Amino acid sequence: MPKPLPITVCTLCLNEAENLPRCLKLREEFDEWIVLDTGSSDHSIAIARALGARVEQSIWLNFSATRRYHFSLARNRWILWIDADEEITPAFVEELRNLLPRIDEHSAYTINRQMFFQGKWIHHGDWFPDRVTRLFRDGDWTIPDRTIHEALKIEGSLGSLTELIPHYSYKSWADRRKRIKTYSNLWAQNEFEQGRKIGPLTPEFRATWKFFRGLVLKGGILDGWLGFQIALSNAREVHLKYRLLRSDTASSARPKG
Repeated sequence: MPKPLPITVCTLCLNEAENLPRCLKLREEFDEWIVLDTGSSDHSIAIARALGARVEQSIWLNFSATRRYHFSLARNRWILWIDADEEITPAFVEELRNLLPRIDEHSAYTINRQMFFQGKWIHHGDWFPDRVTRLFRDGDWTIPDRTIHEALKIEGSLGSLTELIPHYSYKSWADRRKRIKTYSNLWAQNEFEQGRKIGPLTPEFRATWKFFRGLVLKGGILDGWLGFQIALSNAREVHLKYRLLRSDTASSARPKG
């Protein structure tokens, strides 16, 4: 068997017993895999340890601070951020092995995720392609403070990897709706605290544009009825986010007392 890649994989965990076996199935391909558990009440910790991961535990700080702490635990120079609902494939491992001799050409690399939802792979629209920076060199990254949608800020050049990372984000439409509500509230709170203000019709305009762009300009319609449903769901998400922000803005503008 080839020598493990000198890369630390970092996976955050909160009640991920269902996802961890798939996520960690290629554990042996990497020198280190750290699962940071933030308070699971299921069997996540036992599963991660049984599959060979190094398990650490922490209270939940916030998205940005928890990620920063997680990455600080890595003992390797290169870190790969993989969420529990994502999957590393043999083809992706092979791409990393081929990259290794020239990996220092860049400070970080993006990956492309592909969503699996309702029994189908999504090929178009706002969900694909889905490029995010996930492989990075220690010392060349920071994570700005955000309430939600934390992302790496890289000092240096950025390369890109080609092999797809399967993404199993939502279990059902009900699961998606639940998370839309949670994340929209966090997003609106963050934007409000940053002092952002919007007009009375912003939610409607933003949602209409989101639907048209995802369904038509990004080809979501090519995914058929599911593509239409996804475009509509994304539009509703945008409308909710801006409606919540508008409510916060209007409330702050009311006279006190």
